[in-house]
Order: sequence, then C-alpha cells, then structure tokens
Amino acid sequence: MTDTTTDTTTSTLGRVQVAAALQVTPRTLRRLVLLGAIPAPIRVGQRRVCWRAADIAAFLSCGGTPGFKKVRRGRPRKQGGVK
Repeated sequence: MTDTTTDTTTSTLGRVQVAAALQVTPRTLRRLVLLGAIPAPIRVGQRRVCWRAADIAAFLSCGGTPGFKKVRRGRPRKQGGVK
C-alpha cells in the first residue's frame, strides 16, 4: 500500500521546528496558521502536519520576520487609568 500524502523528495519541518524558526511557541504557531499569517501546513497523517522547508525559508526571506508579537484574541484592552 503506497501513501500518496507524503513526498519524500522535499524536506519538511515539524511543528516544533517551525515554531523555533519563527521564534514563537507552538501554540502561537497554531494561532498564526488559523489567522492565515504563515504558509499553510501539509497534513501527513490523521494527527500530524508539517511544512515544506522551502515555504518557510521563502516566508522568512520575503518579510516574514521571526519573533511575531503575541497574537491576542478578543476585545482590546482599555487604555488609561481606572476612573
């Protein structure tokens, strides 16, 4: 039985490796994927995803800078002091 979802000719990076390359936590990486802020991962199994190393390298070289600001969800915080 041949698995057609993986391509052995391209190198891939796992979740932890991509998070380290982008200097974010794996949880923040997931948020960035949900926001569409980084290249989409490839599903290689029922519970495993990876990214093409070339996609991440191109993302970083074209302005995708490491060390993203923390992604906040929800209502923005109020500015100023307490009344």
